[in-house]
Amino acid sequence: MLSLAEAAEVLGVTRRNLSNQAKRGRIKATMLGDRYVVTAAEVQRYQKEQAGKPGRKSKNGGEQ
Repeated sequence: MLSLAEAAEVLGVTRRNLSNQAKRGRIKATMLGDRYVVTAAEVQRYQKEQAGKPGRKSKNGGEQ
């Protein structure tokens, strides 16, 4: 399990952005106490889904 901060770093987005995505159900996250956590598999699924969208940037800064 990864915290949203860890997952956000992997995805190249802010923790706040990922938290909003979790609240909207766009990334499957589980509340553990007062924090969201996600599985590595869900981070990979979300990353693949986002890669096909126009205007998304890869971690190295170039457009995908």
